[in-house]
Amino acid sequence: MNRTLYRFRARYERPGSARRRSIEAGQYGGALLGLNSRVAIVKKATLEPAMSADLPAAIEALRRAQPGRDFLLLSASISRRLHRELSGLIADGKQHAGCTVFLYTMGGDSDAGFRIGRCLQQHYEHIRLAIPSYCKSAGTLIAIGAHELAMGDLGELGPLDLQVMKPTELQERGSVQDMMQALAAVELHTRDAFLKNLLGIQKHGRLSTKLAGTLAAKVARSIAEPLYGQIDPLRVGEIRRATEIVIEYGKRLNNACSSLKSGALERLASSYPSHHFVIDRREAVELFRQVHCLTNEELTICQMLKAWLIEPVEVPPLFLNEALTIAGEPYESKSQPL
Repeated sequence: MNRTLYRFRARYERPGSARRRSIEAGQYGGALLGLNSRVAIVKKATLEPAMSADLPAAIEALRRAQPGRDFLLLSASISRRLHRELSGLIADGKQHAGCTVFLYTMGGDSDAGFRIGRCLQQHYEHIRLAIPSYCKSAGTLIAIGAHELAMGDLGELGPLDLQVMKPTELQERGSVQDMMQALAAVELHTRDAFLKNLLGIQKHGRLSTKLAGTLAAKVARSIAEPLYGQIDPLRVGEIRRATEIVIEYGKRLNNACSSLKSGALERLASSYPSHHFVIDRREAVELFRQVHCLTNEELTICQMLKAWLIEPVEVPPLFLNEALTIAGEPYESKSQPL
């Protein structure tokens, strides 16, 4: 392939080996394969907080506790690239009919989130999604495609509202709900102004209801026109269409596994006041049919891989195995967050 490959490996070998000493020193390097004279710089990072010599034993304990399953680690922004790499990884390495996916993400591209959910559904008969920390926005779309969720004490989902570019700001995004809430606020303000003036004119002017209504309507119109004049109808249509797309993605994923309770999809798409609103395990129970705590074996894995599952990090997808290997290019996601 005509691209630069970025690889780093962490293996657990006999005590005293040079590789083991390197890991214990907390440094890893990237081995670069230069194709077409391309050069990349791989930053050093600390593996010690994420790794432990007990990791192979922890993975084996997880396999015994959940037999007949593959175990996947996804810690990245949701992007088309992540979908491509995950598809290739599963096609080459799938071994069982069920899977447990450890997912950490702050969100990303809703189209890619749908494709990742579909990918898992197409390859596995049962999907368990382990959420030790953040699984926001497009990550929630993937969660809809899972048969059951396992959430840690720090685990949280987020609403499905899209993030779109603000037309008046450079590289700044806002929630699609901002526009919908602005429209609702203008409508409410206009209605209140009309009723207040109608009752006031009738009370103090002693005019007929018809004439008072006409005067109150003129006052309300003078208030509403400058407010509505700042709203672009094409922008409103674009935002409504984007919201409908996310809802349709959610419906299709939910049809395959019936993970959501009645009305939960609409609630996720439009009922929360903020894109960053926290949906913890207790609230997730109100939305999803199957929500559990992480098992002891899953908690152990999350603790050993906390640098990837608790704090932000971008790595390619991988299967959890005794010789933990990550292969792929450094992630620089340019996807539009959901």
